[in-house]
Amino acid sequence: MKYLQQLFAWIYGNIQSNKTLGRYTFVGLFIIATTIILPRNQITEYYYEIGIPWQAPNLYAPFDFTIIKNNSQLQIEKDTALQNVYEIFLEKHGVLHENKFKIERDFQIIKKLINDWKILPTESNWNELITENQLPTEWLELAPILTNKTQFVNINEEFLVNGVKLIFNDIYSVPFVDKPLNEIQTPLISLRTNISHEVLLEKDNARDKTKVLKLIEQKIDKFYNPIEKQIAFILLSKYCIPNFYFDKVLYEQEKKLVLSSISKYYSQVHKGQLIVQRGQEVTKEIKEIIDSLIAEKNERYGFWHDFLIFIGQLAIVTLLTIILMYYLKTNYKVIFYRNQQLVFLMMVYFIMISLLVLIMNISQQLLISYPVNYYHLAPMCMAAIIVTVFFDDKIGYVTNNTLAVLGATIVPNSFEFFFIQFTAGSLAIYSLSYMRSRSQFFITNVILFASYTFAYLGYNFYLIGDISQINYNNLFLFAINIAFSLITYPLIYLFERIFGLSSDLTYIELLDMKHPLLVELSIQAPGTYQHSLQVANLAESAANKIGANGLQCRVGALFHDIGKTLNPEYFIENQKSRDSHQLLTPQQSADVIISHVTLGVEMAQQYNLPTEIIDFIKTHHGTSRVEFFYRKHIDIKENSKEDSTFRYPGPLPISKEQAVVMIADSCEAAIRSLDYPTEDRINSLVDLIVEHKIKDGQFAHSHITFRDINKIKTDIQKNLLTINHKRIKYPDQN
Repeated sequence: MKYLQQLFAWIYGNIQSNKTLGRYTFVGLFIIATTIILPRNQITEYYYEIGIPWQAPNLYAPFDFTIIKNNSQLQIEKDTALQNVYEIFLEKHGVLHENKFKIERDFQIIKKLINDWKILPTESNWNELITENQLPTEWLELAPILTNKTQFVNINEEFLVNGVKLIFNDIYSVPFVDKPLNEIQTPLISLRTNISHEVLLEKDNARDKTKVLKLIEQKIDKFYNPIEKQIAFILLSKYCIPNFYFDKVLYEQEKKLVLSSISKYYSQVHKGQLIVQRGQEVTKEIKEIIDSLIAEKNERYGFWHDFLIFIGQLAIVTLLTIILMYYLKTNYKVIFYRNQQLVFLMMVYFIMISLLVLIMNISQQLLISYPVNYYHLAPMCMAAIIVTVFFDDKIGYVTNNTLAVLGATIVPNSFEFFFIQFTAGSLAIYSLSYMRSRSQFFITNVILFASYTFAYLGYNFYLIGDISQINYNNLFLFAINIAFSLITYPLIYLFERIFGLSSDLTYIELLDMKHPLLVELSIQAPGTYQHSLQVANLAESAANKIGANGLQCRVGALFHDIGKTLNPEYFIENQKSRDSHQLLTPQQSADVIISHVTLGVEMAQQYNLPTEIIDFIKTHHGTSRVEFFYRKHIDIKENSKEDSTFRYPGPLPISKEQAVVMIADSCEAAIRSLDYPTEDRINSLVDLIVEHKIKDGQFAHSHITFRDINKIKTDIQKNLLTINHKRIKYPDQN
């Protein structure tokens, strides 16, 4: 949470340095980022599931194209073809002749050693013989058994030579390969004396190094002299080397050649040919044809196709954003000109679109196993609910409709998606319009699920006209969607902390009359407390009449005068007998009266009241004049008529809600001055107060219309008359 707050503070600080530039920069970044994450493949044009009716209009081939084999079928053909490709071993010519020569050479050396050994008595001299004759170190292995001089001298040279040659020829009677047989992957091997001549052999009928060594050990057992066995083993193990070597490059080339001969296509579709009719069940064959059509379109149009799609998406996102911005600028200037709230709104939009794109990408992997419309998992209505809770239902409706339109450009069956999101989101927003308890939030989720279900079934009854062909599994997606929506509640709390905003849930908490500030107000300034309750009733009722946030007005009205807690005796509604202003000059009295605004702001900040509520404290008098003490001031001779020091510091109301509380506060206070509050006198007084506020320019920044003001006046007049209704005079009353 801490790092998120720091990140947002950094972004917001940069935007605040130039609010106008920062605002439009962020909106531009939102447009670009949203366009970039939108998919540019064909999943939005064609959406199909095997066994589910085709819901789009009849699909005809726009051009000639070939049908691509599906991956599984193509893989089977490849595997079958590769079964006829065997590992290739090339013969190394001259191995037999060369090694036979080396064996003959070594036998000549052996003869010389035998003759020399007859005159050399020690083992050390044997090592000298090895060195002098430049023999390999393998001959040192004979040293331990050469202590028996008789055996070495009595070697049957002719028998040994012929035996070794016979074993050598026997070894090469079968191909000798350089690769271990257990590592050869194919059942047969391809033996090639040259690249073009091939002989196939079962791999088990060939010999590798292991099999050759075992064969040598078996064959030399016919030698009776141990030294003969040792000499034969040394010679054969050294000079029996593979005469066939594995050629990996040639083997891979052979596989590529075979695979390249396999066609990816198995049929052709001609231009204008009907591929699938609306309502027709999508079969495996139809799916393969549509897959092939998509692949052909991507191959034909390539980059230019993707570029045009990007430009189209950019235009759609830009237009929707411009419409949203103009709506906010016209109707919700508070949001439009407050970058903090605008950033929050854009981020909610971006998060929802990103979530939908993510679900669409994942669904492509799951569609084969579970054929449902996965885009129904996207909790798009969550954005509308969050925006409604933070702002009001009108912006909630705009959010819901904007995201429904934008989402429809991403998903297939776009009208179905738009219709379901539009109806379900609208009903959910309506249920939140007059939220007064947290339980309403859960009731909204029940309404949302029912709306999803009826909208989906109703649309598909109309589209398909067959109850048995509707994919009822999608109803489970709506249930999961609602489960996602349940996290809206903690998300609202998270957004409140990150963006410093207040939601209707926060306002509901502040309605608790046990709040320390309200308790203190009721004790220290009971008259002001009763006044605040009446203003809250008047403001909420009037706000609802003009479509403003009545809940926010009620909370703002309850806290608007908390600054009077510190000096309650200077305000007439709290005075019991003595007038505390008798000992003060008009200027001093005005200062005390005006100070309740700044004191109220300080108290509100001390108790961490939301910024929106603090704004009510600042603006409920605007820059109006403390009229009573100003007139008293100018009645004194030689006093200046300058009124700047008798005016509240402001600022002026910047929203309809703040204007409503200003009017309700002034009217409720003024009505107490009437001795006989008749209907005519109440109406005249309200008209006079509102007219004075208008002339004084107090509504210049609140974007409230004269039509709204007339509705507010009428409602306040009606409610004030009800509060001050006539009572029956009892007989014993004078």
